[in-house]
Amino acid sequence: MREGAPHGAAMVATALERDGELAGHHGIRIARALTDVATAGADPVSLGYYAKAVVTRAYRRGYHEAAQSMAQAAAELPDDQLFEHLLVIGRERRTASRRLIAVRAAEI
Repeated sequence: MREGAPHGAAMVATALERDGELAGHHGIRIARALTDVATAGADPVSLGYYAKAVVTRAYRRGYHEAAQSMAQAAAELPDDQLFEHLLVIGRERRTASRRLIAVRAAEI
């Protein structure tokens, strides 16, 4: 608010994520609380849009987690396990992609 920037829930979440405040268990709790506050008292029409936004954020967060997992695997796993690890992550991301497409297509 001091910067004159928009300060709705989405902008607050973006600023917190940018500053690393949504990482780890504490960050998950902050994100959940922000979502709860943002959707409290929301009219039924808006709630569907909020749900789509939450799924979209989770989708993107999954890619951050996948990248971290691959970086850790590259440092720790034996060579013969790296490709299988990548395949597992790829399958998870494909499932998430299909879920995102379905949610966006849903009439909410």
